[in-house]
Amino acid sequence: MRHLFPARPVCELHGLCAHLYGLTREELAYILDTFPIVRRKDEEKYGEYRTKRMVSENYDALEGRFE
Repeated sequence: MRHLFPARPVCELHGLCAHLYGLTREELAYILDTFPIVRRKDEEKYGEYRTKRMVSENYDALEGRFE
């Protein structure tokens, strides 16, 4: 199945939105863990929860830019 939006820009936006909402990394991780279907599909296809990793990496890359 082809996705409507590429994963990288979507994960960049999720990381940015987390900062704009003032979420901590732990809060972001908790939210991402509430999507079990995404996690299952990622693990089946990529062997890891790729979405969580990519969003977290983008969140980390933006750390300190919005203070």
